[in-house]
Amino acid sequence: LTYVRLPPANFYDDVLVSDADRDAYVAANGPKLEERYKADYERSYNLPKRYHLHTILLRTDLPGAEKEAVKARADAIAAQAKAPGADFAALALRWSEDLSVKRQGDLGVIAADSVDPVRAKAADESGAGTVTGVVETGLGFEILRVESIEPARVIPVEEARPGIAVQMIKDERVDTVVSAFAASLVAAWST
Repeated sequence: LTYVRLPPANFYDDVLVSDADRDAYVAANGPKLEERYKADYERSYNLPKRYHLHTILLRTDLPGAEKEAVKARADAIAAQAKAPGADFAALALRWSEDLSVKRQGDLGVIAADSVDPVRAKAADESGAGTVTGVVETGLGFEILRVESIEPARVIPVEEARPGIAVQMIKDERVDTVVSAFAASLVAAWST
């Protein structure tokens, strides 16, 4: 017996929802949309302050690391990173000792309560679209590129309704798409 598992989540992009379908669903399903909004409020609609950061980390927490020498190297790299036209990603690939080096130092979007307070303070002081000076964290010296700082906000139910409606329609229709795909697989395997 051979079987293939087809997770519905993999097919959501194949479920097409027109604007007219979405609008009709919103008009006809107000209470259901409110219920889904309340259920997902903390996870999806009560957004904390968030930072999108890139880092170049030079570690001082490893045996044999000479703090003064690492700081001098960090200062030199920071000067390069702040220069007009600097390629922060290339500098991160060359110098960073952070696990994010394979992503060119990209730490992604991080909720404020998950960001090292030293990083958050440096990002706030520097501002979005800038490169910070050298900051010392528990791991070593870092230079941060602050891609963006998103303030905390609540997405109101009125703004969320269309997206919730699309998701709920996709939830209802995805099994049909998965079944059609499974049928096509079985037909192909049978020949």
